[in-house]
Parts: sequence; C-alpha cells; structure tokens
Amino acid sequence: MVIDKVKIPHRPINGSLGGLVAMTAGCDVVGVNGAVIIGLTAGLVVVLSERVIERVFKLDDVVGAVSVHGVCGALGTVMLAFFAAPENLLAPTRMGQVLIQLEGVGLIFVWSFGVSLVLFKLLDLTVGMRV
Repeated sequence: MVIDKVKIPHRPINGSLGGLVAMTAGCDVVGVNGAVIIGLTAGLVVVLSERVIERVFKLDDVVGAVSVHGVCGALGTVMLAFFAAPENLLAPTRMGQVLIQLEGVGLIFVWSFGVSLVLFKLLDLTVGMRV
C-alpha cells in the first residue's frame, strides 16, 4: 500500500512471478545471495513498470504480463552478469558480459516485436482484427 492507496490483489502475485522470471535466466550460474537480490529487485521493478506501461505508454495490460515477463525477464538477464560466478562468465570482464546480455535482450526484443508486428499486420489485412 506504499505505492497504491488501495490493495491491488495481483501485486503480490506479480511480484513473486517477476522475481521467478528474472531469476530463470541465471539460475545455473548465480548463487543464493545473487538470486535473492535479483528476485527482490524484480519484485519491486514489476510494480513500477506496470505503472509506467499503464500511465506513460497508455497500454492496457490488465494482468501485468508485459511487466512480469518482458521487463523482469530482461532485468534478470542483464543482472546475472553482475551476480554470476566469475568462472561462469563468457566475457573476460563483468562489463563485457553486461554488454553481451544487453545485446541479447535487444535482439530478442527486435525479433519478437518485429515478427509480431508483421503477423498482426497480415492478420489485419486478411481476416481483420478488432482491438
């Protein structure tokens, strides 16, 4: 109730899911302490990202799926570079690994958004879509 003035039932659920999704990318290379930090960070970020998506971008994401899976997934993917054991990093430095992780997140976004845009446009041109 710190951010919202009323109790929103899906907030604790999305916080838990956001933490789990964020930790999925690095579950095999991050220790317990790093996992807790990544999970807690994602649990807080999911609430803020829901508000930004709703109020700034004016998108209706009723259950917060974009925040949970998109934002927290990307956050966890980048954060694993900071908390992974050094022997598990592919790059010689942590910042090098962060850049690799950011490149991966960017490519996944471009691919997912681009393919979805093309497919939805084709659907709209053929059978039509009502939003």
